[in-house]
Amino acid sequence: MNEIGKRIRSRRNELKITQTQIYKETGISSGNLSSIETGKILPSSSALIELSKILDCSIDWILLGDDTLFKTQFFNNREQELLTNFRKLSSRDQEEILDYTFFKINRTTSI
Repeated sequence: MNEIGKRIRSRRNELKITQTQIYKETGISSGNLSSIETGKILPSSSALIELSKILDCSIDWILLGDDTLFKTQFFNNREQELLTNFRKLSSRDQEEILDYTFFKINRTTSI
C-alpha cells in the first residue's frame, strides 16, 4: 500500500503538481491525497482513474509500478523515447514541440 502512495507522490512531484492542484482538477481532497501518499489508505477506483489522468500515467503503474504492458502495447521504442523526453519538458516547451509537429505535418500534407 505504501508503494502506491510513494509512486503517486513521486510522479506528482516530478510533474510539479501540488495537492491543491489535484483537488481542483479531480476533487480528491488534500487530506485524502495525503493519506493515499503516506500509505494510510488506498485510492478508490474513481480516484485511480482521475490520478492516472492528471499524473499522465497508467493505473497499472500506480498500482504495480509496471507499465510494460502499456509501453509495449501502444508505443514502439522510438515513440516511447519521444514520450519520455516530452514529459521532462516544461509546459511551454511541450507547447512549442506540439506547434512544431503540427507545422511539419501541415507542411508535408500541403506540398
